[in-house]
Amino acid sequence: MKVKDEDVGVGVPELLIHRSAEELSGPQAEGDDRALYAALTASAGPPGTGKSYSGALKMFLCVLAHCLQLAISAHLARDVFALHPHWGFPPSMGGRQTTACVRDPPRLIPMRHVLADPLVTIKFASKSLSVFQCIAMSTPAVPTRPQLYIYDHCPFCCRARVALGLKKVEYDVLFLANHDEATPVGLVGSKQAPIFVPVGEKPFPESWDIVKYVDEHYGSGAILQPASGREDLAKWIETIMPLLVTLYLPRFHAAPLPEFTLKESRDYFKNKKEKSFGSFSENIAKSPELVKQVNQLLQELEPMLHSGHAVNAELSYDDLDLFGRLRGLTLVKGVAWPAKVREFLEYFSEQGDVPLYDNVVKI
Repeated sequence: MKVKDEDVGVGVPELLIHRSAEELSGPQAEGDDRALYAALTASAGPPGTGKSYSGALKMFLCVLAHCLQLAISAHLARDVFALHPHWGFPPSMGGRQTTACVRDPPRLIPMRHVLADPLVTIKFASKSLSVFQCIAMSTPAVPTRPQLYIYDHCPFCCRARVALGLKKVEYDVLFLANHDEATPVGLVGSKQAPIFVPVGEKPFPESWDIVKYVDEHYGSGAILQPASGREDLAKWIETIMPLLVTLYLPRFHAAPLPEFTLKESRDYFKNKKEKSFGSFSENIAKSPELVKQVNQLLQELEPMLHSGHAVNAELSYDDLDLFGRLRGLTLVKGVAWPAKVREFLEYFSEQGDVPLYDNVVKI
């Protein structure tokens, strides 16, 4: 039976449990399933009932211990609900992952009613935390807005961000740590970005798929024309991209970007990219000559633009693509921007709500 939002309280994490209010001597370290299970099953049965726990209930408590371990140490609890301590064991646990047992809705109560009288407290070394407090701290509320997982430096992520900005969509940005493989793999099966999560729908990747979805599903209608397929623009991009990659990678690595907050992320990025594109320090040393070539190519780009607000006569995928490729140049020292190209960059930064790197120290 499907549990409706109104049965449990929208966006509020809840915990499935079968104990009365008491303190338990809990694990001395996080992540210990056995200690959690031992703490939860310390007594023979529910206090005051004179009954013993059944084998099925002990199995349930073992699942609960695993759920708590996930919630407290790994921040992975999902779809967990609260039962009154004397309502007994739920009639069904089938059909869902272990962190989300299927239950009879009449037995469910909103978490706001439970928080006033926590059912269980587990002691962690020097501090005690209500199980419900642990879950509340560990489990995010059900999203009420679309979510976009990105790397700030990623030109493909820029496409999706600009599309959302142009359509005036209110959404949540989630920056992935660059070394984090588990999160994107868990969402879409591989390490990639961007990843878009519409409200109530499955996550999906691929920048142009996201742009298409956003353009078709938000606002009063689609506003983006397909890519033009212009040969002059394609040839220009093919010529400049090797130069941009060489300039960008060491600068992205050095910039104070959210995906590189941790040293592990910076090391991951550097080790991976240097294998394919050469030493960052050597590429930085090549900058003067590379910037000279880029400046010449920017001069060649200017007459290709229809205006400072569009590559072609109408807003199109070409605009999102070009903006994502050029944005990283605002990290590079010595770039000479033709007026129309700079106007284009600033326009889509503003309209797409994707800031440039102008305030970051240039290398």
